[in-house]
Amino acid sequence: MDRDTVDPVCAICSKPVRSGGVRFPEGGPIYHLGCRNRELQLKALEQIDRAQVARTLRAELVDQMMLGKQRWAHPPISRLPLPPRAVPLLPGAETLYEVELSAVPSLAWRTAFLRPPSRLVGARSTPEMGRVGLAGSAVHFRTTPDHLEAWLYRIDGWIEYANSVAAERSPGAGDA
Repeated sequence: MDRDTVDPVCAICSKPVRSGGVRFPEGGPIYHLGCRNRELQLKALEQIDRAQVARTLRAELVDQMMLGKQRWAHPPISRLPLPPRAVPLLPGAETLYEVELSAVPSLAWRTAFLRPPSRLVGARSTPEMGRVGLAGSAVHFRTTPDHLEAWLYRIDGWIEYANSVAAERSPGAGDA
């Protein structure tokens, strides 16, 4: 073997790939088959865990409603206790994050969430600044990793506000 030849490096484990490496997509990074397989298995397990947490939380909310513990027509929405999923857009730049809500929000809830009062926003933390959006039960927003915690704090405040607005507008909110 020629000493000047350097083996390619696995994009996951950073070890040399001598043979049996795979490129996804063609011309992309090289992986060991075992590394790629483990990565796909871990992603699948993470999705299963997210689904199980969501199912458990939804079952608890349904039980609470059936027992009459909730006065609202719709239970309050909360951010699921899962870490945000990150989708890096460009290295060293903003990242697209997604957090799951406990339910798909109503139109009134969505409106309140996307238009919080001025006391809940800062000069650099508005839904427009973070390009916050809702898709089903997911909240998408963009920020740099070092500002993630601050954005989650703001989003939790907007969720509380939207829940209060939805509770005021729901039928039976003043009953009982």
